[in-house]
Amino acid sequence: FERVESYFKRYGGRTILIGRFIGLVRALAPFSAGSSGMRYRAFLPYSVLGTGLWSATFCLVGYYASQNIDRAAKIAGQSTFYFGVAVAVVVVIVMAVRYLREKENRERMVRYMEANRALRPVLAAGRRLEPHRRFLGRRLTRGELGLELTTLLAVLAVGAFVVVLYGTAVGPPDAGPTPADRTAFDLVSHIRTGGLVDVAKVLTAIGSAFVIVPVALGAAVALGKEGRWAELGVLVAGVLVILVGVDTVKAAVDRPRPVGALTATVGSSFPSGHAAQAMLYPFLAVVAVLHRPALRHRQRTAILSVGCLVALVVGLTRVYLHVHYLSDVIGGWAFGAAAFAAAGAAAMVVVHLRET
Repeated sequence: FERVESYFKRYGGRTILIGRFIGLVRALAPFSAGSSGMRYRAFLPYSVLGTGLWSATFCLVGYYASQNIDRAAKIAGQSTFYFGVAVAVVVVIVMAVRYLREKENRERMVRYMEANRALRPVLAAGRRLEPHRRFLGRRLTRGELGLELTTLLAVLAVGAFVVVLYGTAVGPPDAGPTPADRTAFDLVSHIRTGGLVDVAKVLTAIGSAFVIVPVALGAAVALGKEGRWAELGVLVAGVLVILVGVDTVKAAVDRPRPVGALTATVGSSFPSGHAAQAMLYPFLAVVAVLHRPALRHRQRTAILSVGCLVALVVGLTRVYLHVHYLSDVIGGWAFGAAAFAAAGAAAMVVVHLRET
């Protein structure tokens, strides 16, 4: 019981959330949480979020699978095999890392390889690659130009790739909507009501320039008062890149808007300016939790989740209101994420060079 209580004190929320997707854990986690004394107000948000994600995920999986049951069964069988292989590989890697963390084990491994003629070339190659391993290790270690910079560069690379990929795919005049675009429109058409349309019009305005610019200015003033000049520079650069860059990409791609928009629109369709501008909220959430060690893990998770949820809702309302295709929204999210990631990476390098 002491071990269970200690575990749920540290990982109770994520266990409830992820456990919804695992049959045995889904059945036992609530019982274990209650018996370990986990407070209901801490249990309920993760339980509701996990249940919603689980049910929505499998409803969508079932919907898409029903379109082609034979192909879905084949993919399911292949996925089960690949998942098993992936689990086995991860377990082996984890066990090997834990074993080699001990200096005595590493020395024993080296002696064994030196004594084995077949393994000597492998040991020699490993020694030649040691500088590269150290470089890679520093890139994956927190601090200086390590994991933080690597993460930003990864976000920048993926975001730029998505924008270019979708831009080239939907750019030709005869390209038309993608299969995912048509599926998204079919899905929202079944749940569209007058009341939800009115709500969507209010929520979508959160990503408009008329809201984004004042929010960014207020955040800039707050960061200036705290003396957080690096974050202030990233904020200003990211917002400017989005405001200017989105219009530039729109003019280059020149994708027509969907027919039958439920609210006023201006300009081309790709990428969604509202979706790109809404990426300000996840950025502000990250800024809010940085340099605040007093925040608990649960509080950090809540702030980051709210920031990402706002960006998600703004983007989906654009599809719901029929003013953007889903590919436009994904392209907008990717553009906004790439803009802030590029500004953040540049600021991190500048700060590192100044400090060194």
